Amino acid sequence: MAVSVAAVMRHVRNFFEGEAVDGCFLISGGVLSGPDGAVIDAPYVAIEGSRYHDGVTKCFDGSLEQSPVDEEFTGRVWPLYPPADFLSLCKRISDYDDKRPPSDLQSERFGNYSYTRSTGYMGKPVDVYTVFGAQLAAYRRMYTEVRG
Repeated sequence: MAVSVAAVMRHVRNFFEGEAVDGCFLISGGVLSGPDGAVIDAPYVAIEGSRYHDGVTKCFDGSLEQSPVDEEFTGRVWPLYPPADFLSLCKRISDYDDKRPPSDLQSERFGNYSYTRSTGYMGKPVDVYTVFGAQLAAYRRMYTEVRG
């Protein structure tokens, strides 16, 4: 399973959020409209207070990438503006994860059976966040307003 941009944002606790908008929102035909009726146009949005759409979602010209149902809700929406280099890193992480699914197996032999587990920091299994930890450190925040 590919690692999503939203998952990487959660991991580094950085959603690159713009100013939050509170109020009554409408999602109709996949298009997210704000309290003033204007389409919220950002590359990603974080939605809070929706029954069906909570979380981080990618947008295309104001249309949500995943929009299962039309809905009107009262909540908060953050427009998210991740930089191109962060999105490029997310793509590399996703590609790496697709080619090397998580496993704790480092090596295995069959004559007098032997099994070696790969571990990283503090004996934990190596995952994509361990492999790309140095690159992700530049984006890490201590706190975030978005709960994505």
